Amino acid sequence: MRKGILLILLASAFVTGYSQMVVDGGVVTVESGASLVIEGDLTLQNSGDVEVDGDVSLKGDFINNSGTINSNSTGTLTFDGTSAQQIGGSSATTFNCDVTINNSTGVSLNGLDETIEGDLTFTSGLLTLGTRNLRLGLNSTVTQTSGWADVTGTGMFRKTVNASTNFIFPVGDATVYSPFTIVFNSGTFGADPYVGVRIVDDMHPDLATSSDYITRHWITEENDVTAQNVDVTFKYDPGDVVTGARAHSDIHAMQHHGNGWWKNHGPTNTGTHELTATGVTDAAGKDWTGASHTAHGFDGKAFLAGAYNAGTMSTTLNSGGHIPLSQPYN
Repeated sequence: MRKGILLILLASAFVTGYSQMVVDGGVVTVESGASLVIEGDLTLQNSGDVEVDGDVSLKGDFINNSGTINSNSTGTLTFDGTSAQQIGGSSATTFNCDVTINNSTGVSLNGLDETIEGDLTFTSGLLTLGTRNLRLGLNSTVTQTSGWADVTGTGMFRKTVNASTNFIFPVGDATVYSPFTIVFNSGTFGADPYVGVRIVDDMHPDLATSSDYITRHWITEENDVTAQNVDVTFKYDPGDVVTGARAHSDIHAMQHHGNGWWKNHGPTNTGTHELTATGVTDAAGKDWTGASHTAHGFDGKAFLAGAYNAGTMSTTLNSGGHIPLSQPYN
């Protein structure tokens, strides 16, 4: 369909349906107050551009093969098909409009990393990231009624941040909503600052325990953020809790520092199933989970009283047999 015909139809305030839409070059505008229903796929190619100022309902896949969502867009693109939908193509997309997920069978990223500069709304269904990253702009907000982002693959849900960021990552696995909240009290921010989160639905492998933990951990990343002071809160499912010697109330927020070293934060809220750490100054690139404060291992070095040389215990005295290798006391 030619651009001129589209502009006439899409200026209408009535809902107009198309089985498929291919924007092959040029600009298509869905004006404010107009509604467009696309029963099949929407494909952008050859620098095709769509300005979404009204409401676009997409029942099929979104395929971007070298196109754009116009940066002047003020409307909403809703994924509301009745079968699984995909966002893909050979080009990454910056959705400069609002995006709504309203598909109980789900929407998945199946191309490149994607960006949403508008607001993101979850009305129904999951947005599955898989191996791809999804990034929200600095001013993007999230409204979550039902559904969330499934981040149990390697892809991160990312958010551009600044010193006033207070953001709830709407994340979980295929069945459980387990959001992660970060509040910046202060920080130094570079040219491209963001925070990312994904989830592993299992006990953290560095926890040295067989009980008193939760079977879920959050992996975070930061980019171009230094000297931060943040508060974090993460919500788990009651079914995640494994207790033994200790009670559920003894589960604490645990921050992983690598090499088996954990930092213990505050105890859980057993009513809301939330773990919180406040005033965290070393949050970059850390893993988070919940466990008893006695249920974690420690990987360190102990220097006993004796010969010491540049960070190691000297064995020079042993070479002459001066130090016995067994105790003489019996």
